[in-house]
Amino acid sequence: MARRRQADKKAGKKPTGQSTSLGGNRSEPAPDGKVRLGPRRRLAARLLLLFGSIATGLFIGELGLRLIGQAPEIIPIGVSSQRHVYRRSANPILSYEFKPGFRSDEEDLPFDYRVINSHGLRDVERQYAKPPGTKRIILLGDSVVVGYRIKEIDELMSRQLETLYGAENVEVLNVAVTGYCTRAEVELLRVKAVKYNPDAVILFFVENDFRNFNPESLGVDGIADRPALVSWLFRRSHFFRLACLRLNWFGFGLEADPVSWNPKAIGDNNVVEGLALFRELADQHGFKPLVAVWPGFTYDAIEYPEKMFMPDSGELIVERLARAYDLPVVGLREAFREHWRSQTPRPIPRQYYTVGDEMHASAAGHRVTAEILRRIVEERRLLEPVQRRASRAVRRSDEDDVVVLAARSLGTERASYGMVHTNNAVTLCKEGKFDEALVQLDKVGPSDSLSFNEASVMAASILIQQGKPDDAKPRLQKLLEAEPDHFHAHMLLGSLLKTEHAFEEAIEHLQRAVELDPNSAPAARQLGDVYADRGDYQRAAVQFERLARIEPRRAQNYLELGTSLDKLQRYEEALLAYRNGLAFDGNNAELHFRLGLLLAQRKQLGEAHVHLRQAAQLAPNNVKASNGLAFVLVRQGRKEEAIRQLRRSLQIDPDNRTAQANIELLESRSPR
Repeated sequence: MARRRQADKKAGKKPTGQSTSLGGNRSEPAPDGKVRLGPRRRLAARLLLLFGSIATGLFIGELGLRLIGQAPEIIPIGVSSQRHVYRRSANPILSYEFKPGFRSDEEDLPFDYRVINSHGLRDVERQYAKPPGTKRIILLGDSVVVGYRIKEIDELMSRQLETLYGAENVEVLNVAVTGYCTRAEVELLRVKAVKYNPDAVILFFVENDFRNFNPESLGVDGIADRPALVSWLFRRSHFFRLACLRLNWFGFGLEADPVSWNPKAIGDNNVVEGLALFRELADQHGFKPLVAVWPGFTYDAIEYPEKMFMPDSGELIVERLARAYDLPVVGLREAFREHWRSQTPRPIPRQYYTVGDEMHASAAGHRVTAEILRRIVEERRLLEPVQRRASRAVRRSDEDDVVVLAARSLGTERASYGMVHTNNAVTLCKEGKFDEALVQLDKVGPSDSLSFNEASVMAASILIQQGKPDDAKPRLQKLLEAEPDHFHAHMLLGSLLKTEHAFEEAIEHLQRAVELDPNSAPAARQLGDVYADRGDYQRAAVQFERLARIEPRRAQNYLELGTSLDKLQRYEEALLAYRNGLAFDGNNAELHFRLGLLLAQRKQLGEAHVHLRQAAQLAPNNVKASNGLAFVLVRQGRKEEAIRQLRRSLQIDPDNRTAQANIELLESRSPR
């Protein structure tokens, strides 16, 4: 064998098993005497050269960026807090989302939502897999659906509707996040809610859905679940940080500049884009879609806001758009009106159906909505099977183009950093960090008029709360110079002047506030109080009558009205006011006292005795109630009981001269 190898070597043959064509890793001498690398070694060398060049380039780029300071500093614009129910979303259309599994039992929690399930929804725990024989309805929306200022999940319209189905195996899921516009709501459906395999999806539409950004996104800080290496590189590398911010890698661009990234992702006509995607998802996933239009609730009406209608038409913009995309739509106005008219006595819509802001449903509003939805689901057969179909082609007519332009025209409001700072201030105030909130508010400039107005009022309120009225007053006066009809500025400045006993100026501002919003209970109350403080009970009674009409179920309003009427010697009207107040709050000691005293003056001693005794029992430390009862007992000839009652008054207030004098007088007249 060895001799054969030597012979082969002399003949110039290659040894078997050592061919470079198999390994490709050996270097061979070329005819010119230079050593040539094999294919694999050449590839490795090229890769090494490439990586070396990239590393050198990155090093030079990093060094250059550090020298010129081009990469922005790491300055979060949001307010970080473990108590914050939101977190930043890496999806720029959503921009933020509920924290999955969020829990809080704090009484002073700065947000209304105490429980978020493990899927990041304000709902009970759900499984993606639908149980056999179960039907599912998804309620899709924003703060109206999610239950703004409703603390208990079981009071939400989703849970109320599920309860109405009883044992019918129907689940109703709450897929809503505060502040989402239509496009973001449907995006949440696309990325999360379709996993629940719904049979029907009801998309709630409200007036602010035309806004082409999600306002809550502007004050949320931090995206969860970023890789540790990514976060480290973002902090350490200027080059990587700049790339992340410019290209929105890992959501850093959105977090640093939501004012830019969120509206850019949503587009300039989110309602049109959202409804188109809603139709597409319904076809792809086989659920029945429905658009439900939410009305506004005012002092004496249930109506859609005027801006929601087509110009020179009685048709809603969203109705026309839904028809263009072959989406069924239902307005909830008539159903609410029907319920309202059936109530006796008929309540004030704003107070009964909403939390007082004319939009967000109260607990009663959620319950009534659930009842309305139950009828709609049955009438429209939303839970019956539907065949899946390919996405349908939408052919828009010239008429549809007009409504698309109308929808776009309502989305002209733009996100701004003024909103960022005011949102941050709201969060800080709810956490009791008022000085930090003022710093945020002072960053809002007058060029952003809407945010500046809001910031001015909020800052003035904080300063008044901190006992700095002299610092608050100039802010409000400056705001009124720019916006003479700013309701909240007139209200706040009028209230401030009232505390300073500058009654004439206070009346001027509060009267203007009442003119700007005749249905404002705080404005009527403040103006009535000022008139009463001045002794002008005639004008005070006018405002308290207005107040009783605005808030007919509030007993205190009737107390204030009755007191003014009593001062005007309009006794029969005063008696009626006191009685009306007790009809809503039978345990109001002051109402019992005022009514009993007036009845005693009118010599209706039997009824007076009942109310004054009730007042004394409800407010055992109220000397006036105790003395009033003793007065009636004397008039009834029950002197011994009167003396015992007066002695109770002295136990409450040993220095009460009226009780002492009356005891002495009664004892001197008593037989020895």
